[in-house]
Amino acid sequence: DNTLGIPLADSGGEIDSFGYLLQASYTYGPARFVASYGKNELDTDPNEWENETATGAVFYTINDYVTVVAEYNQNKISNNSPGNPEETVDTIALGGIISF
Repeated sequence: DNTLGIPLADSGGEIDSFGYLLQASYTYGPARFVASYGKNELDTDPNEWENETATGAVFYTINDYVTVVAEYNQNKISNNSPGNPEETVDTIALGGIISF
């Protein structure tokens, strides 16, 4: 009955929320640049939660079969209840795509 510490069962079955997601990409030669930003706000009286994520990625095509990828992601979660500071998680991912 709890997701990320949000008491869903105790909320009367309804939670007011507002959120949005913005995404953009740009291709220049063999490289594709991608950016994404989203925010979601939950009102679980008496607490208010915010979840905010920003992501940037670069895809670089080496040839018809191999693409390498680098991605950075930052996620922030916060609420207004006492003793619950904002938490931030930074992630870096490196990888590749092989197509046959």
